[in-house]
Amino acid sequence: MTKKTAILLLSCVALIAGACGGEDSNEVGSSEAATVTRVAWGAISQAQTQIAQGIDSAGASDANNAQADLVSGDGNGAWTISGTIQNPNGSGELQLSGSASRSGTTYTATVTGTFVGWTSEGITLDGPLTLTFDLASLIPADITSTLKGTLEVSGLLPIKVPVSVDLTAMVKGTQANVCGTVAGQPVAIGAGC
Repeated sequence: MTKKTAILLLSCVALIAGACGGEDSNEVGSSEAATVTRVAWGAISQAQTQIAQGIDSAGASDANNAQADLVSGDGNGAWTISGTIQNPNGSGELQLSGSASRSGTTYTATVTGTFVGWTSEGITLDGPLTLTFDLASLIPADITSTLKGTLEVSGLLPIKVPVSVDLTAMVKGTQANVCGTVAGQPVAIGAGC
């Protein structure tokens, strides 16, 4: 498995979320929670991939690199993450700020991603989520990510609603799982949940 394959596996794992019917017209049901999971994790995964590529392209020198608009290094194994990702599939943006560090071969990052009018699959996300991820190794893949926060979501229901997100994604070798809750609805993708 290549580095790119490992990163893409984590990025795509949330896209297999199944959908079930919602229970009440003013409550977020499992179908709506699955949509929020796909849209939010898809955007955050795009950011995570760009961050990992930015850190990776810094190489041994940790100098500023090809992803300099998003990631800059200090030369001593620490990076600052700051920038904006435009939605490639609709309108809106994801504003990123945070940091990453390396200890031996393990990389750790904590990033706040603030959605601003991010529209996809008929919904719009606004508000911050915190992404934390640890990359113990890329080959074989050993990546753990958490995504937590509360978003304001419109388009799911007749009213704009706050939706809590508490997800953990794990990639170990070729196995991938996303587990947790979105709007109080359980999310269990993969055999490890």
